Amino acid sequence: QVLLALLKATISTLEAASIPCWITGGTLLGARRHEGFIPHDDDVDIEGWEADLERMREAIDRDEFLKFRLGGHWKSTRV
Repeated sequence: QVLLALLKATISTLEAASIPCWITGGTLLGARRHEGFIPHDDDVDIEGWEADLERMREAIDRDEFLKFRLGGHWKSTRV
């Protein structure tokens, strides 16, 4: 369960820095619908407040195993 380990590590890192965050997108859908991850999902979707963006980046950058990636696109919408 690589995705679960990734999710736990990220949440733990952000909680240690007192940064609120929550799961969203396919991660949230999988938790509700599959009581886990969607079988074909290959990432973890986490959101936080825009005001905490730099703090999130700094907290994650301090962890040698995590990588911060800001958004992307879903269909033609920037997320």
